[in-house]
Amino acid sequence: MIKNKAYFDNLKKLENSCLQNHTCLEIDLRRKIGSKSQRFFNQNSGQNLSSALQKCINLTNLILQANGTQIDDKNAIYLGSALGVNTNLQILTLNLGYNEIGPQGVQDLVPSFSNCANLSNLDLDLTRNIIGEKGLQFLGAALTILQNLSSLKLQLDGNQVKDIGLQSLGSALSNCKYLTNLALGLQKNEISCKGISNFGSALVDCQNLSTIQLKLYGNQIKSIGASALCTALQKCPKLQNFELNLDSQKVLNKSNAVQRFSSSLQNFSNLQKLDLSLCDCDIKPKSASVIGSALAKCSNLQTLKLFLIQNFIGPEDASELGFTLVNCANLQNLKLDLGKNEIGDQGILNLGQALINCPKLISLNLDLQSNNIFDSGALNFGSALLKCTNLLSLELILYYNEIKESSLLKIQIKLLKIKKLVNSYIYFY
Repeated sequence: MIKNKAYFDNLKKLENSCLQNHTCLEIDLRRKIGSKSQRFFNQNSGQNLSSALQKCINLTNLILQANGTQIDDKNAIYLGSALGVNTNLQILTLNLGYNEIGPQGVQDLVPSFSNCANLSNLDLDLTRNIIGEKGLQFLGAALTILQNLSSLKLQLDGNQVKDIGLQSLGSALSNCKYLTNLALGLQKNEISCKGISNFGSALVDCQNLSTIQLKLYGNQIKSIGASALCTALQKCPKLQNFELNLDSQKVLNKSNAVQRFSSSLQNFSNLQKLDLSLCDCDIKPKSASVIGSALAKCSNLQTLKLFLIQNFIGPEDASELGFTLVNCANLQNLKLDLGKNEIGDQGILNLGQALINCPKLISLNLDLQSNNIFDSGALNFGSALLKCTNLLSLELILYYNEIKESSLLKIQIKLLKIKKLVNSYIYFY
């Protein structure tokens, strides 16, 4: 919650307010009538918005909510003119998802950024528009002007983005020397391994990056591209937080692909937090432990979120994965999602026995739904976790297994005996 933020969902109310007093302003153009939403941004609303913002002479933080307001190439220019009048802006959030903005609309919209020389934080959501290659090139050209940018969040999923457009964006970002935080949503586009490899190489020039979030599912990125990306990002010396989503891509369906990708993960020497999602990636038996062994070499890793839902992970894989994670000597927080695999009773027991050897582990979130686990496996797992003497927080999800109701209370009682446990959430159905 931003202190002293003024909120308006009606342009008339905004125009009648003390405009010169606003420093932090949220404008919601998604007017709702009854249970339906009537949303439309046009020349009239654009001119009214521009006129009002011109009088907000002290504005430094602007949030504009215009998702699904039927903005297209014809009226994007009015939004651009409205945004170009506030030269003191430091933080700008534009939620323009689910509209009809194409390349021309981006070209008319982004020149307004050139008037915002003091802009340090930009959050731009263009989800499910049609900006394509050209639009991303226009956006990249605008970003090169923002020399003081330190935090950038771009949502570009479902925008027909290809390699050339991504390369333009990478070249632009390489000029943002003060950039420390980058979040980029590129889901469901048309990016290949070559495109993501070149993009990673461009990011190497952003030497101050400490946090990177990349959502890439629904593209055509193979293990070669994913590996090249991670290898390049290891050259960002200040990188501490990394989130990578490669869901629903067959990047790890062969042993050499797993080995290649895992090798690219093991040299993040300063990484403290990793969020890695490899759901539905066709990960075969014996492969999960290879990934775990690579992560164990990230010596400063304190927080790990590993999502391996709907692969081919069996009892031995779960066991080996658990024992490789023991080698993460500084691991304190672990979220491990193995839902919709086949680890069974032996797998959950071995996993529990491995986790007790993580001496610094204080928070554990474990999702094992749909894993063919029976009563004995769950009870033995509970007994094993009793030896996690430093555990403060536990969340355990066991939906859609073969655990009888009579065993549920026994498992809960066992887990509540963990010596230092403060918070526990256990879900069976």
